[in-house]
Amino acid sequence: RAENARSPASFLAEDQFKLATSVVLLTLFLTPLLTGNSRRVALRIVKVIVPKRKLARAERSAHSKETTHGHVILVGYGAAGTATALLLQDAKVPVTVLEINPALVREAEECGMEAIVGDGTQGAILERAHIDGARAVIVAVPDTQVARAIVSQAKHLAPNVMVFARSRYHVFADQLYVVGADFVVDEEQSVGEQLGWSVIEHLRATPSEGAPLAQRHSER
Repeated sequence: RAENARSPASFLAEDQFKLATSVVLLTLFLTPLLTGNSRRVALRIVKVIVPKRKLARAERSAHSKETTHGHVILVGYGAAGTATALLLQDAKVPVTVLEINPALVREAEECGMEAIVGDGTQGAILERAHIDGARAVIVAVPDTQVARAIVSQAKHLAPNVMVFARSRYHVFADQLYVVGADFVVDEEQSVGEQLGWSVIEHLRATPSEGAPLAQRHSER
């Protein structure tokens, strides 16, 4: 039996065996890194193989019925809106994007989302997005006046829908509540809290370095 046993390398040429070994090791190394982002990585790979328009149509048609009821309407697909949409998508929440920039609408469609080119301050656009069947409306535009108009219009068309709004500056947060927003993310306050917690976590992790630093600061 020992004489008949053959090593894996004996079945392959030396260079092929080295290549196969390298691929296995690389796979073992990359698997933990890719697991958390598997959906996005898979989507990128598929996009290389399948034409973008065909892929987008397939993904949108897969949940087209869901987007007329129980979906979330996201107004604004800039940096903040994109991050919000991807989180909702990862949580399997159907999203309908409203955006005035056609290029950003195409980006949302390529990610498999329903997307409409239109102004969210217009009632007809919100109705086209089926606001009457939406679970929530997210206003992610940075301009306060535009955000106020969207919140007001959304509440006028669907008084019971939950409206989440973004306030770029603290002084304007109350204005969004006044026109009907149910929850406002105050960017300045959120950034301040995040900075504070980041410092606290750093000092807790390095108490020996943090104490002298605080001591020197108090001596000033």
